[in-house]
Amino acid sequence: MIDSFSIALALGPLAIYLMVIGYLQSARRPTVTTGAQDTIALAIGVGGFVLAGPLVLFFPTMAYGMLGWIVWMMLAVFFLLSLLLIILTMRPRMVIYGATADDVREPLLRAAQSIDPGARLEGQQIWFPAVGTAVRLEVFSPQDTPQIVPPLQTISPVFWRRLVQATRRELGQVENASRFRGVGLLLLALVILGFVGMQIAMQPQEIVSGFREWLRL
Repeated sequence: MIDSFSIALALGPLAIYLMVIGYLQSARRPTVTTGAQDTIALAIGVGGFVLAGPLVLFFPTMAYGMLGWIVWMMLAVFFLLSLLLIILTMRPRMVIYGATADDVREPLLRAAQSIDPGARLEGQQIWFPAVGTAVRLEVFSPQDTPQIVPPLQTISPVFWRRLVQATRRELGQVENASRFRGVGLLLLALVILGFVGMQIAMQPQEIVSGFREWLRL
């Protein structure tokens, strides 16, 4: 049977992640995040499951007996380096919360034309003739969160930063017409937080002992 501490450790970060995403989906203005920011947020959201599951199963007990708290520092560095490797090997992308693909097309085109006046929209793709590259608007369903990704070839980091900044500026003037989309996530987050809070309130001693056992104190 899963103890109360493991439940709280696994579900707490997930509830916070869902609450943040639900808030962004319900905000008055769309929010543009980079792929790195989105990946870090997701890592925090699922991090509780890693801490409550694989870390407990594969914890280097013998090394901890010899090195003590240094093992925790090494595990933290390993986690951060793994996350950094994932981010560095990803293609750059923008994730837009609080907007649909239809809301994004025109502001994205204006942002593109502020960088390259000859930029044009072709279907789901914006072509930059002066730069010789393009970006694609990806969405898998009408209600899905739109993403903007470059083609497979390498794109200039300077150009990409300019596009991100211009897109944020243009979308900052757009109203979120689908604010109800985040309500479900907010309600789910509140239910999970309520469940975690109930576990803590009903079994505080088990939470404390579970935490001490998890830290190997």
